[in-house]
Amino acid sequence: MQADTTTTEKKPRQSVKSLYIPEALLIMAVVKELTGLSEPTIRRRVKAGTFPAPVRLSARCIRWKAETLQNWLKAQQEVQ
Repeated sequence: MQADTTTTEKKPRQSVKSLYIPEALLIMAVVKELTGLSEPTIRRRVKAGTFPAPVRLSARCIRWKAETLQNWLKAQQEVQ
C-alpha cells in the first residue's frame, strides 16, 4: 500500500467563529482563512500599515484581536 503523498493544508486549531468573540486572539491560520490573504501578504501589509498589527504575546507568538480584524474587514467592504 502506498502512502498518500498529496499535500494538504492543516485545518486551523481555532474556529473562524472566534471572530465573533471581540476579545478573542486569532491565530495566523484563522486570519488567513478569513481574509483570503497569504501569510507573506499579511506580514507585508502589517509592515506597510495597511493591515491591523498583531498583538505580540512572546518573541514567537503573535495574535490578532478579533474585534480589530472584524473592524478592518468591515472597512474593506465599505471601500468596495
